[in-house]
Amino acid sequence: AAESIVFTYSHLYDIDTAVLRFFNVYGPRTRPDMALYKFTEAIVNDKQLIKYRGMKRDFTYIDDIVDGVIAALDKVQGFEIINLGHSLPVTIEEYIATIEKNLGKKAKVIEKAPSTIEMLETFADINKAKKLLDYNPKTSIDEGIKKFIEWYKKISATRRIQ
Repeated sequence: AAESIVFTYSHLYDIDTAVLRFFNVYGPRTRPDMALYKFTEAIVNDKQLIKYRGMKRDFTYIDDIVDGVIAALDKVQGFEIINLGHSLPVTIEEYIATIEKNLGKKAKVIEKAPSTIEMLETFADINKAKKLLDYNPKTSIDEGIKKFIEWYKKISATRRIQ
């Protein structure tokens, strides 16, 4: 509905407008209710985390999203809907293993079947973003999680000091 409203407004008032669809954005300062933060907290604090089997997500590092947003400000003409993602989905098992590797600690995992309302896989088709914005996500999941864990350790140390 929001995209339809933006489309109408763009055409009525002849305004260049981009609707940007973000795919599983992560990185330092991510919200505590997001998977990366929740999984990291659980592993660090020796708590169990819930893993829904069969899930794959197209995780996109925040710096790559910012690059896409800035490019859209300068390059979009007319009305466009553009996906900004990494376009390389990873399994939830790979995601958790990468967090474990960067923390040097194993997760205590409870595996469950996914909810019937949950998407099993997300995948961003970024061909339009590449063409219109010269968008090219550069941050691998390994590198992005490593940066998040470094930030997480820094803020955790700061909390302990206070």
